[in-house]
Amino acid sequence: MVGLGLWAANAQAGTKVSVVRGNVVCHDAGATHILSHDGKADEAVLSSDGYTVAFIRVLAKQVPYEIFTKRAELWLGDCRAGTAKVLLRSHFTLVDASRNLGDPGNLHFSPDGNVVYFTASAAPTDGAVHRVDVRTGAEQFVAYGGGDLHVFRDGPYRGDILTRQHTCHETPGCDYPFYIFTPAGHQVMMLPTSAKWDDKALATWLRSTRSHVQ
Repeated sequence: MVGLGLWAANAQAGTKVSVVRGNVVCHDAGATHILSHDGKADEAVLSSDGYTVAFIRVLAKQVPYEIFTKRAELWLGDCRAGTAKVLLRSHFTLVDASRNLGDPGNLHFSPDGNVVYFTASAAPTDGAVHRVDVRTGAEQFVAYGGGDLHVFRDGPYRGDILTRQHTCHETPGCDYPFYIFTPAGHQVMMLPTSAKWDDKALATWLRSTRSHVQ
């Protein structure tokens, strides 16, 4: 999606990460490391440092008494050492929708690589954006939404979050415009008329602000 000004998550040319038959594979300077071996990996993304990898490991496709489609874990791997460890596990509660971590996915590192952002199902009709510290494993709810999640890599909103959020108006009803949030979850702004934006319209706005997103 070059049109959106996507910034390569890999700061070291040649390092690549892929999911092959459900396993996370690192390729770097002719060396190959397999970070998972049980065929349960679903998504993987590389940090800007060129060797840290975040990936999803799916434990169950459907849990009957829960409302989400899968229970999974967020893992952190090291392409240099060929090692990986669990960073965060799915969690479901009926008490507070913002604490639900069902269906984790859509992973993005912060520009400094210290945080992984991800989307999760908060309720049957709403999603949410969460963040987790790669050093401590501390997780934090950022905002409801999660559709078309991006992280600003540069420009005036560097480090902030761009995502669609369900919004209802007096007229004509409800839609999904883009919002910008700080890493702590404070709303910066809603992008006017963005509910109808496609990739081309979003790319035009990004160019106007000299911003790139992942």
